[in-house]
Amino acid sequence: MQRRGAVHYDPDQDTFRFEAQVTGQCPYCGAQASANDCESCGRFHDDAELIDGRCADTGRVLELRPFERFYLCLERLRPALEDFRATAFLPAELKHFMDWILSGTLPDIGITHLADYGIGLDVPGFEHQRLNMTFEHAGRLFTAIQQLSGDSEDPDGWRSWLEARSVKLIPFFGFDNSYMRAILFPALLFGYCDKLIQPYALALNHFYLLDHQKFSTSRNHAIWGDALAAQYGSDATRFYLALTRPETQETNFSTPQFEATINDVLIGQWQAWIADIQNRLSTHFDAMVPEAGPWSLQAYRFYDDLLQTCARVKHAYMPETFSTTRACHELNHFVELARCFGHETEPLNRARPRPREAETHIALEMMALRTVALLVMPIMPRFATAVLDTLGEAPEAHAFTWPDPPVFIAPGRRIDGLCRHDFQPMPSEP
Repeated sequence: MQRRGAVHYDPDQDTFRFEAQVTGQCPYCGAQASANDCESCGRFHDDAELIDGRCADTGRVLELRPFERFYLCLERLRPALEDFRATAFLPAELKHFMDWILSGTLPDIGITHLADYGIGLDVPGFEHQRLNMTFEHAGRLFTAIQQLSGDSEDPDGWRSWLEARSVKLIPFFGFDNSYMRAILFPALLFGYCDKLIQPYALALNHFYLLDHQKFSTSRNHAIWGDALAAQYGSDATRFYLALTRPETQETNFSTPQFEATINDVLIGQWQAWIADIQNRLSTHFDAMVPEAGPWSLQAYRFYDDLLQTCARVKHAYMPETFSTTRACHELNHFVELARCFGHETEPLNRARPRPREAETHIALEMMALRTVALLVMPIMPRFATAVLDTLGEAPEAHAFTWPDPPVFIAPGRRIDGLCRHDFQPMPSEP
């Protein structure tokens, strides 16, 4: 709808100011906020609600003056938002956030503003205004779907593509974008195409800090992903980021802790476990995978641990309960259990004559290694692929295969080369 609303005005520059050009206090939590957004509580506020609005560049106090533009009336879309709240898979924190927003009257949100970027309006009298980039997100989604459809002739190809498929849309976003992703985005999608597509689940991240401070490129307080991967390896980088993902609260990136994780976990546990398996296989079985024989109590317990790990990691990867942190913790815990199993059953390998249970134990360890490689594939694809290749598993066979249930490595297969160094040790602090 078209109407006048109060907007911040800079009399010294004779111009209206919008969004990040304005700073002040959030009317809901009191934290520093921009003209319409608060990073601390995630809530939207109208320009007129901001307390002590000032120019973000100069600190000058701004006035509020009437400004004619277009607005989206969210209150009219309340039924769609309430339905989304009831049906989508949301973290508990987002459910609480939506309940907080829906407990009051939903605001009108400015669709257009003055800017030197963005999509211009082809509306007489408003040619100087641009579409607020927040309102482009739904259109961008449909443009991407149009490209997926491969139909460049039909402007409604995106709609036909969606109608012919069951699509699960799962946005990932930061907590400071909660209002945009949990309120505005579903409302816009409903306005465009009713219930043809809505987010199936929402995956939320809190702030990820660097040495307990916010990342800031202007202060050169940042780490670049390509440089980090070049120095430490992409798999180790992905593993640490997945392990420390800020899923329910702020977490911190620390170079010393990252290097300690490489040394103590990826090398001290994962790489050591794999080397132990290769050593046992080479020393006692001439590097040939044996066929499983009778099962000991330890074998049954270890296999049960493996099945439980598969179930828990699968649960951590599901969009409804997505948690890379939990997946990493589960895999780390299983690697520790696997090392204990290997040490516990090692005496049987040295016994003469060697009991058949020893063959079952090493066969189970090989099964576990194959399974762990498949489970960690989304987080450490290069490491997982290298392990599976060494085990003689063809890449096309394991690319998207979930180990349910886990399977044995083919008996009689020669395995040599597991004692590799996928992760390089980091120098300890002096």
